[in-house]
Amino acid sequence: MFPPQTGIESFKYPIIDIPMFPVSHYFDIVADRIAVNTASNRRTLLYCRQGRSRSITF
Repeated sequence: MFPPQTGIESFKYPIIDIPMFPVSHYFDIVADRIAVNTASNRRTLLYCRQGRSRSITF
């Protein structure tokens, strides 16, 4: 989807964009990655191609 960039890590997770998909299985994995980036003073971009069932909530 995005071309490779120097100095940027990319992770893809096999999430199917349907309301019943158990997206919560990925919360800890993604939160841990964000925490590692934050602790290393690095930025995180969380991108969702269509965004229907993966909208972030605080």
